[in-house]
Amino acid sequence: TGFVRLEGQAQPVPVLVFAGGYDDNKDRQDGVGTNDNEGRAIYVVNADTGALIWKAVGGGSTGPSGDARIYRHADLLDSIPSDVAAVDTNGDDVLDRIVVGDSGGNIWRADLTGPDTAKWKLSRLARLGRHAGSGKVNDRRFFHEPDIVQTKDVNGAYDAILIESGDRADPLDKGGVAENWLYMVRDNAIGVGKAADRVTAHDDLTDITSVNCSAADIPEACGNLVNGWRIRLPATGEKGLAAPLTFRNVVFFTTYVPQSAAGSCAPSEGVGNLYAVRLGDGAPVFREFDSDSSDLDLEDRVQRLASAGIPAQVVYVSGPSDRTILRPDLKFGEAPGSNRFRGFWRRGESPPRDAP
Repeated sequence: TGFVRLEGQAQPVPVLVFAGGYDDNKDRQDGVGTNDNEGRAIYVVNADTGALIWKAVGGGSTGPSGDARIYRHADLLDSIPSDVAAVDTNGDDVLDRIVVGDSGGNIWRADLTGPDTAKWKLSRLARLGRHAGSGKVNDRRFFHEPDIVQTKDVNGAYDAILIESGDRADPLDKGGVAENWLYMVRDNAIGVGKAADRVTAHDDLTDITSVNCSAADIPEACGNLVNGWRIRLPATGEKGLAAPLTFRNVVFFTTYVPQSAAGSCAPSEGVGNLYAVRLGDGAPVFREFDSDSSDLDLEDRVQRLASAGIPAQVVYVSGPSDRTILRPDLKFGEAPGSNRFRGFWRRGESPPRDAP
């Protein structure tokens, strides 16, 4: 939910923003996913009346259609079952950007540029699934919304898009096992309306699974992370089935690892993991590590959750300090990292009581 400015409206209009949903075509377990017929859309509708304000849909040539409310993208071929991340990036109290992943492993950005919906557009930021590689191993899918973090480093300001892959419709991998990853995709086009289709693929993101990018030899270990980073989920069938949370410069991901019930008197629920990595370079935060070495163990980034089954996401709570988080196994903890929290506020002042 949020507000957008529209032509002919004196005040911002309240809106609901959501995606098209899931196409059960992706339930097929006889190979890699194929193009969908349903759910290939992003909607912005009037929250009061339900009237369509704008939508982006797949099919046809890329660009605005004859109807100012409809934008088409030729490469939007996969359904979008997740929530979307809709944000105000320039602090003017209206939404100007939508970011979401789809069931084909793509990440999309919609720019809501000004009050004329004919100028709104959809761009593909990254191809991280079946469109960037062949075989089931590359059939990565996104079922949960990304986190968008406005940040900067020595190379300048950028938006960090955090997301994890995993097929929630097939948590036990009955249709085959994909190789899933934690991703940080760097979006340098931070201005409203500045996005353009990119060809960033899975292999364009630096693999830092076994690399300590905070080491002294970072140029050799990681390059400049110009497109972002990726961390492999090592267990067979391990997958991300919840939205990430970025808090105090640390990104928290939860993952699910299915376990076979063979040889057991009862079915296994599987187990959950909690990953915590530094936003900019994916460095571990749970354990002390040798800052002079470029090598690390994956265990430096992860803890096993006490609860079984598919874990939820980490949430920030108002606790004894401003560092309190609630883990999916219902344990409270103090978040590591620097004393920073990404948040927004505004204050509305009423006239003085003695004003006429």
